[in-house]
Amino acid sequence: MTHFVTIDELEREIQYLREQNQKIIKELSQVVKENRVLREELALQRRGIYDILEDDGQEPLKKKDGKSGEEGEELCLN
Repeated sequence: MTHFVTIDELEREIQYLREQNQKIIKELSQVVKENRVLREELALQRRGIYDILEDDGQEPLKKKDGKSGEEGEELCLN
């Protein structure tokens, strides 16, 4: 069965898809911004933990490879 589509129908479909694309891009941009804010907050919290430990004379938290922790890594409490 063949279904013929007019140029006008194709143009409307293309316009609809462009609008949907724009909506998705806006949503994704918002998620990226929120993710960045959460990462910054997490980094600040981690720095706060390191500062508190150092102020108490304790050793900062270490990574599994023994280096001082940095943003975006797992912390191991010993």
